[in-house]
Amino acid sequence: MTEPTDRTYDMLQQIGEFLKKLKKEEYDALVAGESRLMVVPKGGGDPEKVTDWSAGHGDEFEVDGHTNLKRSDIDRVEIWNAEDKVLMTYKP
Repeated sequence: MTEPTDRTYDMLQQIGEFLKKLKKEEYDALVAGESRLMVVPKGGGDPEKVTDWSAGHGDEFEVDGHTNLKRSDIDRVEIWNAEDKVLMTYKP
């Protein structure tokens, strides 16, 4: 794999581990509707959408996405719901 692909894969693996640790109510809120994975750059700036998905309770799904930001330029990763509310934050 190329370096950007490796970095994206590593980050998505870490996010997957983060999602596994969610409380049931957090997970249920997440999969109840459309959600987006966003990255927030260090030093401010607009968040960038990495990917989005729609799933229901008990659905199994894979999340795949890409960002142009370097890992070192990412302040945090957030999961937003359809109303742009931040459901979860992960600081790499």
